[in-house]
Amino acid sequence: MEWAKFQHKQSLPPQAESAVEQRAETAGVPMANDAVPNATPSAQGGATDVPTAKAQIAQAQRIHVKTDVLDITIDTHGGDIRDVKLLAYMATKDQTQPFHLMGDKGQMFYVAQTG
Repeated sequence: MEWAKFQHKQSLPPQAESAVEQRAETAGVPMANDAVPNATPSAQGGATDVPTAKAQIAQAQRIHVKTDVLDITIDTHGGDIRDVKLLAYMATKDQTQPFHLMGDKGQMFYVAQTG
């Protein structure tokens, strides 16, 4: 109840047109509701023209760090974490291998970029 009274006191009366719209009309600047041309697909372009995330990530020297809990591979280009295995947890399909949390190879592509 009090909030409604506060909102009613704070609200401004509606204006016919905002100052931005008036200035844009006088300056000849198109507004958001003007017609926007649609992009047409090129005859030569296709899905192969789109770069993938794997192709864009640069690689440098790799540093391997192994602790009692983690097995990590760090790329020196930006300090990217490229591969992480949790040594305390085993994989669900192969109980002899540690759980592979993230990596930059194969179907499971995930890189933590820090720089």
